[in-house]
Amino acid sequence: YRPSTSEFFVIRSEDSSFFAFPWGAPGDIHAAGDYDGDGKTDAAVYRPSQATWFINRSRDGFQAVQFGLNGDVPVPSVTNRQ
Repeated sequence: YRPSTSEFFVIRSEDSSFFAFPWGAPGDIHAAGDYDGDGKTDAAVYRPSQATWFINRSRDGFQAVQFGLNGDVPVPSVTNRQ
């Protein structure tokens, strides 16, 4: 994630190619994680000024969730799949 341009850079495991896409706004905090439980990392940012998570889920698409208080620090959950 590049905060200066609010872009995620992704390297594909299939062929090592990469691509970039904008997600978020200046001041957002990178918070990628597996938010839909499919084993793939989802692009996500937390916007402290609005206490809102903006998540681009690989399986279920866009979701915005207001959770927390202004100034909170995001810590995405990590699930260990065996």
